[in-house]
Amino acid sequence: MKFPAAIVALSSQIAQGRHLQTAADTVASTKIYTPFECNLWLELVVNTFDIDASGGLNSDEYFAILSTLGPTTPATSYATLDFNAKLSFSLMACSCVGYGLGEDCCAGADAEIPISASSSTSNDPEVVDAYMTNVCNALASMLVGGAAPSSVGIATEPTVTIDVAVPSASSVVPPATTAPTNGPTHSPSVSFRLRLYWEQGYYWQEDWREMFWCMECDECQENDSIYINWCSDSVRQQFTNVGYTIRPSSDPSLCFTTTGTHTEDRPIRLWPCSGSSEQRFMGFLASERFELHPLGDASLCLSQMHHPKEDERIFPNNCTTTRGDTTNYWITF
Repeated sequence: MKFPAAIVALSSQIAQGRHLQTAADTVASTKIYTPFECNLWLELVVNTFDIDASGGLNSDEYFAILSTLGPTTPATSYATLDFNAKLSFSLMACSCVGYGLGEDCCAGADAEIPISASSSTSNDPEVVDAYMTNVCNALASMLVGGAAPSSVGIATEPTVTIDVAVPSASSVVPPATTAPTNGPTHSPSVSFRLRLYWEQGYYWQEDWREMFWCMECDECQENDSIYINWCSDSVRQQFTNVGYTIRPSSDPSLCFTTTGTHTEDRPIRLWPCSGSSEQRFMGFLASERFELHPLGDASLCLSQMHHPKEDERIFPNNCTTTRGDTTNYWITF
């Protein structure tokens, strides 16, 4: 089964003359990104949602990226997304036909938005680059109000060092030198504390009063675990981020590292930064509350066990559990 001919025709018209437009364009306009910027974002961020490694986003993976990086939505699956979001998926998938990339990406339940040049059937690199750039800009538009592009000063030349210059997520429309991403926004020179978010109505340890629990490392040396303690000015609570990594300010050669999930017996530890996936986290925001996830897995949230108390260690747990305990959000402090 194929999408309706009108969808394919409309996608073809879009592909011929201008960038893809989504329903989000009526809410806010975003910068048009260069092929290099788009390829970087697609490779570092969007590809992490390609769970089946097909080189494209199917409907479930598309929902995952919208629900993780986009504005807050009541939808619980692709089927419950609003009409505009579904139409945008159809347009992005079917626009490949207009670029002469074949029709398989526009096939009913098997429809996918190609996000990898290797998944293309075209031998023309200019055609592939044009299509990928349009997909990039269309997805960026869909994320306005959530993880829309924001400024971190990423270079627009291929000499960029990936571990340092990974762009970040916010709702700010960027200047001309930035690329859309979902990485942290602090520069390596800025220190901050990570405080467990509290708001009126939270009831922790049978107490309604505001509490100040912050992440801490003991000596902040290799293999130290990360735990919570009462917020203070101690250097042990001072952290910074580089790209997708979080590091103690006292020794930025060490990175938060996932050693396991679902148990505080396998906490986040400080290990030498190696660029491994276990050291990359997404969701970080500098100016508002956020959930902190291992990169590519929005079902896990960094937190401690149940309601907070001194010396509880931080580990990735089911977000459903941490949300029920109201310990899923963090803020910089």
